[in-house]
Amino acid sequence: MSNPISSNYSSKLSKVLHAMKMGMVVRSPSFFFFLPFILALSIQSSGLSMVDLEPEALLNWKTSLKNHTLVSWFLKTSNSTSHCSWIGINYNNDRSVVEVNLSNFDLEGTLNQLNFFLLPYLTSLNLSMNYFLQGKIPKSIGSLSKLSFLDLGDNQFTGSVPEEIGNLTDLRFISLSGNDLSGPIPYQLGNLQKVWHLDLRRNNLNSIDWSKFTGMESLTHLYLYDNFLVDFPAFVSRCKNLVLLDLSENEVSGGIPIQKVSSLKNLQVLDLSVNYFQGPILAELQNLMRLQELQLYSNNLTGAIPHEIGFIFGFRKLDLRYTYLTGSLPLSIGNLSKLTYLDLSGNLFTGSLPPSIGNLSKLTHLLLSVNNLTGSLPPSIGNLFKLTDLYLSGTHFTGSLLPSIRHLSKLAYLDLFGNNLTGSLPPSIGNLSMLSQLYLSNNNLWDLFLLRFGILNP
Repeated sequence: MSNPISSNYSSKLSKVLHAMKMGMVVRSPSFFFFLPFILALSIQSSGLSMVDLEPEALLNWKTSLKNHTLVSWFLKTSNSTSHCSWIGINYNNDRSVVEVNLSNFDLEGTLNQLNFFLLPYLTSLNLSMNYFLQGKIPKSIGSLSKLSFLDLGDNQFTGSVPEEIGNLTDLRFISLSGNDLSGPIPYQLGNLQKVWHLDLRRNNLNSIDWSKFTGMESLTHLYLYDNFLVDFPAFVSRCKNLVLLDLSENEVSGGIPIQKVSSLKNLQVLDLSVNYFQGPILAELQNLMRLQELQLYSNNLTGAIPHEIGFIFGFRKLDLRYTYLTGSLPLSIGNLSKLTYLDLSGNLFTGSLPPSIGNLSKLTHLLLSVNNLTGSLPPSIGNLFKLTDLYLSGTHFTGSLLPSIRHLSKLAYLDLFGNNLTGSLPPSIGNLSMLSQLYLSNNNLWDLFLLRFGILNP
């Protein structure tokens, strides 16, 4: 097919593109301030309009891609608005491009040939879940001054996070997750005072001098997990509206930074798991009265669970597995009436299971395996009517398997392997119609002994 763009048009377009090339090498923020004026003058002198330039910029990028599914992207000589029907592109009433949504379009290539300077009205850019192999995020992305939504997640971008993204002060949502980005997190991101969602997880990013990073008043969701951060990002304490903080799977050490997060009165989810935190869980944790989920698993903690943890009445999930905690389980744990998930396995807890555990009527998962708990299972465990998973293996429980277990009608997984349980199996265990996996070996249950030697028929 012949090119529908006339040679005169192409000549004018080339002049505009040449004028914009300077932006590719300019890093000063002042350039981006003057960019709209430079662009307007370039377009005015060429005799073209932005409506002409935007589709041509997108077509130029499409041509550079190794693979794509953008078959609808072409211009018709008889229809000056034909680009308004392109897949993944939305326009305003003036036919200017305001949204590019090509998430999961099997695009393969780079962004090198996408001229962001010619998309000045763009408010939303979503290129997530494609294949930008070994490509970098261009610094020129900082020219998209009207951008409010940016998602470049789950590609394979390399290089650093461009500090020029800090110029996009209208951004509300930014995700660069699931790439191969490296280097320090640029402190210029602190300029994004309207951002509520910042997602940098699953990269190879490392710490900076956090004192250069300003607080972000609008930030509610911060995802930093699975990077190489070595210290706690101090700016977090100045993000007063933070609801979720995920710092898991990094290399942060030192004490649990309760003092740095205790001022975050809106915090609901705190995940510091799989790090190198040390020391006790401090009683000041109770200041986070809106906390619903706390994950500290796979750290090097010491001491007991503080009694004050029972005063955080909104808890839904508490995961403290494999943290080397000691002592007995606090009675106050029975105050957590909204709790649905409790994992304390792989620790050094001693003593008996408190009867108050039966107050957790919404609990679906109870995992206490591999501890030094002793005594009998409390009858109140039969009050956990919603329980689906009960893991008590590798502890030292004694006594018989309680008849009250028949009330756990939703139980699908029951693991009592490696305890000191005695007596016979209660007949009511046959009423657990949802049960799919049952582990009772390495106990002293009489029925299992008879079955083993063929004295009792299964």
